Amino acid sequence: MKNKNKYSVQFFELLNPMLNNLSNYARAICRNDEDAKDLVQDTIINAYNNFNKLKDEQAFLSYLFTIASRLHRKNRKRAVFIRNNRQTILSYIATNHINNEKYDVKVLYKLLSELPDKQKEAIILFEINGFSINEIRKIQGGTISGVKSRLRRAREGLKALLVNDINIINNTDTPIHTAKIINK
Repeated sequence: MKNKNKYSVQFFELLNPMLNNLSNYARAICRNDEDAKDLVQDTIINAYNNFNKLKDEQAFLSYLFTIASRLHRKNRKRAVFIRNNRQTILSYIATNHINNEKYDVKVLYKLLSELPDKQKEAIILFEINGFSINEIRKIQGGTISGVKSRLRRAREGLKALLVNDINIINNTDTPIHTAKIINK
């Protein structure tokens, strides 16, 4: 228990003088104060949980800013995906009267199961488990661009499956060109 307390004290001694800089950085890159506060909190939690991996205390500032930058980029990508697919998602939810979180998860797993294995694995590791692209590359093998391609294809595949499900439910015969899943 003493090591844990020493670990916490050391972390917060390093964090306190840099907290204003981190907050200012978060406000500068986020669109509003609430997002900035969330980013600061997520950064602190992430930094604290991985503090034992920091080899040099002199690098703590760049350690914090790197975490904040990566979290912001990750959150922005999710927001863009949701914004770009908002109408499709809302239409699907409205059509199916989805208001049950367990049902949402079941639909997600059903759609994920229809993706090719490598794409499914990549999207789960990245979007659900929060692994970096480089970590996924190490797990799956291949190149970073290969992982990025699998993520893009998985997103396109999920969107196509969701659109296709909506069209089936609505009994529309309009062919959806995006319903084709890219198998690479």
